[in-house]
Amino acid sequence: AIYQDGMRINEPLGETVHWDLVPTDAVERMELISGANPIFGLNALGGALVLKMKDGFSFEQEQLAMSYGSFDRSKLSLQAGANSNGLAYYIHANRFKEDGWRDLSDSDAHSFYGNIAVNKDNFYAKRSLQKTVSDLIGNSITPVELLKQDYDAIFTAPDITENNLTALGLESDYWLNDELQLSFNGYFRQLKADAFNGDMADDDDDENGIYDAVNNISQRDQQSYGLSLQSTLFKDLAACQNQFTFGFGFFQGDSRFKAKVQQASLDPKTRSTMTAGATTGPY
Repeated sequence: AIYQDGMRINEPLGETVHWDLVPTDAVERMELISGANPIFGLNALGGALVLKMKDGFSFEQEQLAMSYGSFDRSKLSLQAGANSNGLAYYIHANRFKEDGWRDLSDSDAHSFYGNIAVNKDNFYAKRSLQKTVSDLIGNSITPVELLKQDYDAIFTAPDITENNLTALGLESDYWLNDELQLSFNGYFRQLKADAFNGDMADDDDDENGIYDAVNNISQRDQQSYGLSLQSTLFKDLAACQNQFTFGFGFFQGDSRFKAKVQQASLDPKTRSTMTAGATTGPY
């Protein structure tokens, strides 16, 4: 189980994690909690990974970073944070792009993460917003015989995954006294993912021999939301430091999946599918 400021980022469909959607430059620290713990809910038998994001109290500067490498791989990252009189803000924007080392394999991703926070007396609260859009191309493996002719060659194309993420989060802590802390966390997260995969067709897919390829097209719309209330008591017992945690947590995930298969032809030069055939599927 993986959490980003208390927000569960395992997708409802298959418990997968899209690391391309995590704003890594905005992560302040990462904690690995080993062993099964019911506090972290589903899929936590092997432990949990907790990502603590930056805010204007932990990051008080402006930073611009740029990088460029082979295959036109470039990254531009901007982050800034500041605080005054117990109020703080933090923003992070990132752009990634590359052409890929194989033909027709360019990818790009754009992300924004920001939060506002308040830290006064015994109270802390943070409201966050994340928006990430990625267009990733990962064409399938290439036969050795084709690689010997052209190392940049692809077997079939395209193989595109487009992700569109929107996430809202709210967390707060309040100390009733030096020993007792109350915590609240709530979030909403929506991921829309479109996939378009062109493949060679089986010989029996087309009795007339007109189409030699297919397009596998799918859409996923996943929404997850949850909240938790927790009280933590820090108290010495039997000359040892102890921490007692009591709380309630709720999580729900909804997934909608649509798919269709489309007959197509394969361009012998680009190895890309060309749409021309009938379509089967629910949409």
